[in-house]
Order: sequence, then structure tokens, then C-alpha cells
Amino acid sequence: MRQNRNRVRLQKRRKMFLMQQKRKRRRRRQQIFMRGTAAAMLLFAFCISIRFIHMAKDRPIVEGSTQEPVTTEVSTTETSTTESSGTGNVKETLLTGRGDDTTTGSVKNMDLKSDDKSNDFSDAVFVGDSRTEGFVLQTGIQTTAYVHKGLTVASAYTAKVIHQDDEDRSVMEALARTRYNRVYLMFGINETGWISNDIFISDYKQIIDDIKAQNPSAKIFIQSVLPVSKAVSDSGGYVRNDKIAEYNKRLEQLAADEGATFVNVQEAVSTDGVLPDDAATDGIHLNKKYCEKWLTYLEEHTLDK
Repeated sequence: MRQNRNRVRLQKRRKMFLMQQKRKRRRRRQQIFMRGTAAAMLLFAFCISIRFIHMAKDRPIVEGSTQEPVTTEVSTTETSTTESSGTGNVKETLLTGRGDDTTTGSVKNMDLKSDDKSNDFSDAVFVGDSRTEGFVLQTGIQTTAYVHKGLTVASAYTAKVIHQDDEDRSVMEALARTRYNRVYLMFGINETGWISNDIFISDYKQIIDDIKAQNPSAKIFIQSVLPVSKAVSDSGGYVRNDKIAEYNKRLEQLAADEGATFVNVQEAVSTDGVLPDDAATDGIHLNKKYCEKWLTYLEEHTLDK
């Protein structure tokens, strides 16, 4: 009898031991599963954050103006060069770069001149986003403009938005194939959502360095980023006047470092770093009256440079 009782006890103990081991294995599997799930979620979150950073760098924050692009052809005066390309009439199409005789020769040692006061910008190229597009459209200045809504210092190299010589080119590719004496740059409003100010300045510097390499004699004007209205700045979005002010300080220093000219055009259209309510219906893109103020400022501060 005693042996039977002992045997029963041993069987119970063994059964309890086996149950404990089973529970331990189950808990271990659950822990492994939970750890694996947590690791997978962390990896997924990391991938999403990297993707967000990449998209934030390339995504236009300001979608663009309401103006429709036009294709008004602008002809400069007779062009002379010290190189073998000879003389000729340079024809560019406003905004899109379309033209039936776009010059593709070297841009070095160009000497484009005009005696017509209304053509003082005919030897220039304006490069920028939808705000520059609106400026050229509403002032009607005769110039060459490589612009596109949402353009950034990064997409100026990658987005094929300029149609030139029957090919779609990026802004920087088109610029390399264009004759000009001066170039007016305005970037920054679409980049206010970027994660780093240093990336913006680094990419901007690359544009300047490439322009200097392509056309060493060209005068480079870095225009300040225009502010937005108080309502837009306070709306909680990426576009904020304090960030724009930071960019403008960095751009002024960049111009000094690179031997370019910083043109503080915001002085002409803003008050205390804020765009007035009557300057733009959307608080961002200037109306005709303020575009003309912008033009007057450029005439007074850059045409004698």
C-alpha cells in the first residue's frame, strides 16, 4: 500500500513538473513573440521616419500660385561673344523655357546689353518657385525665367520641368545651356518644412557653385525669402515667419561667403517681417501691386551692380 501511495505521489509530482515546464515554455514563446513584434514595430517606425524625412525634403509645402503659365516669347537684343559661337538673337520663352532658337553654346564671357530701359532684365535669368512665377507674370518684365511651382534647391536638379531644345530638362540643366549676365535666385518657402537648415544652405551653395562653374562672369543675386501673412504663419503649418527669418540670416551669410549679392527684397513688401494682409489673397503669393514693389526694389538695388 505504501509503495502504491509513493508511486501516486511521484506521478503527481511528475505531472506538476511537466505542467510547470509547459507553462514556462509557453511564457517563453510569448516573450519571444512579443519581443519580435516590438522589434518589427520599431523597424517599421524607423523606416517610416526615414521615408518621412525624405518626403519632407522633396515635398512642396506651398503648392503654387493660381496663375496659369503663359508662353510669351521674349527676345533679347543682339548677342555678342568672344568665343567662336558668333552673334545671334537669343530667344527664350517666358516661364517654361520653350523657344524655337534657344542658344546652347558656351555661356562664358557673354556680354548681353540693352539700351531699352524696359529691357534692363533681358540679360538676366530668374530662377524660383511659384512666387517668382507670379512676379514675372504680373510685372510683365522682359526676361528669361526658369520657374516651377513647388521648386526647391533640391528639385532644381531633379525635376524635368523646363522644355528646351525639344527636351525636358531640369532647371539647372537649362541654366547651363542659357546665355545670361546675371541670375536672380529665390528659394526657401517650400523648404521651410525641411528637417535641417544646414541641408537647405548646403543645397543652395551647390547651386551657386555650379552657376559659378558654368558662367564665372555672371552676377549672382540671392533674394531674401519673402515672409507670409500673420494668419498663415500662425496657422500651425510648416510655413512660419520665424523659420523664414532664420533662413534669411543664413542666406545673407551664404552670399557673403560665396561672393554673391544678397538682395533683401522683403523690405519692399513686408512690415516687421510679416506680409501685410492686402499683399496676397492667400497670404503667400503676392498680388500685382506688391509684385511691382518687388520689381522697383530690384531696379533700385541691383541694376547698378
